[in-house]
Amino acid sequence: MTIPSLFSSRADILAQLESMGVDSLGSTKIPTSVLEDKLNRALSLAERVPEFSDSEHPIDPSKLPAWTNTKDLGSLFPGGTNPGDLATVRAMFRGRIPTILSSVRAFSDVQRTVKEIAQNYVDGHEYSYIRDEHDRSAIHFRVLGIYELNETPLVSLAYETDNTRHLYKTNDFIDARVKAGARNIARITCTLEEQALLRHLLHLNSTRVAPGYQPRLERAEDRYTTSFLLPLAELSQAQIGRLSSNDGCHVCWAPASSGRYCTSCNMVKFCGRNCQRGDQKIHKDFDARMKGGTWTDATFVVNPVIDGKQMFTATINHSSGQLSEPSKSLDAPENVHGDNATLVKIQRPLAKPETNDENDAACMLVYDRYRTFTGHIFKKDNPELWGKAMKLMPYGSESVRVYRFAKRTGDWTLSVCLDREPFGKPVW
Repeated sequence: MTIPSLFSSRADILAQLESMGVDSLGSTKIPTSVLEDKLNRALSLAERVPEFSDSEHPIDPSKLPAWTNTKDLGSLFPGGTNPGDLATVRAMFRGRIPTILSSVRAFSDVQRTVKEIAQNYVDGHEYSYIRDEHDRSAIHFRVLGIYELNETPLVSLAYETDNTRHLYKTNDFIDARVKAGARNIARITCTLEEQALLRHLLHLNSTRVAPGYQPRLERAEDRYTTSFLLPLAELSQAQIGRLSSNDGCHVCWAPASSGRYCTSCNMVKFCGRNCQRGDQKIHKDFDARMKGGTWTDATFVVNPVIDGKQMFTATINHSSGQLSEPSKSLDAPENVHGDNATLVKIQRPLAKPETNDENDAACMLVYDRYRTFTGHIFKKDNPELWGKAMKLMPYGSESVRVYRFAKRTGDWTLSVCLDREPFGKPVW
């Protein structure tokens, strides 16, 4: 898919992904085409497009019922966060102070703009235009209606982008609307970074509109593109994890077999000698720390059975949003990391078991940074790992968790390097 013109570089795409929380790709040589695909997937997840049935694709607004509950429409569109928003906090949380807050906040800004477009239409603004404060770029559009798709409001619209000098196309758009008697033309001011992401979203959704959908447009609108907007939600930790995961080469993300593991750390793999040599200087400190580490095998379960009862758990964190129902599936969790190692958190029970029954039920919680998998490691099934891990966080101490590298070795097995600490002090 062609990237809209405002994405002038690979760095622009990385910044847009970072604004959505996918911020661990900048140090890689991942191809631009793969970054484009990840951005498309991220936006689709934010709009919940994968949840729609096949019968709802492609989308023909003329065959959808009109959205009638306009009173509560605004509450269904996330409005982004405040200037000291989650995206900015994410960047600073990882030890980086963003130099351009507008790029870090692009997704939050688009959330607010989409909400404003929907509310403007309810308030009588059929026509709107978006431009930056220095009049370098604009989007003007006409909202065709708000419809119901899978219990979700869908804003159907036709739009045109404007990069002309002095934005003459947008000025002509305004003049034409005034001459036609329009009194309510809404203006929305936004940054270039926000416009770039909104253009990309509109272009992406235009490919999902049914070819047979031909709304009646004015003669001046014959160049417009039909598209739609849906409420945009923050990505969950698990979604971010899947978008950040890599089962290929540590450097370029190309396919790499497990036989190409780094011989020193045995944790990352390369597609060939060029990538391995290119990463040598960066990777050598990590190699020195991890070299000779001992890997301990363990089994885990997702939803443990205690006292004959199936237990279900869910982890909660600062970006979880509304708590969803924990998974009751008995299937093995997806392995998004393949056979690459990833950092995991291991948490011991808060209280020492006092009875045999409690001892049998004692288990540690293990999960990766993005909660793409969460497991329970039982003491009775894994005495070796339990003993080694408890030496790092003994009962009675303030240590209740450790961070270590682990590899999934099977559907219900993993291997953990307990005798090597990761760099820094993870805080997730």
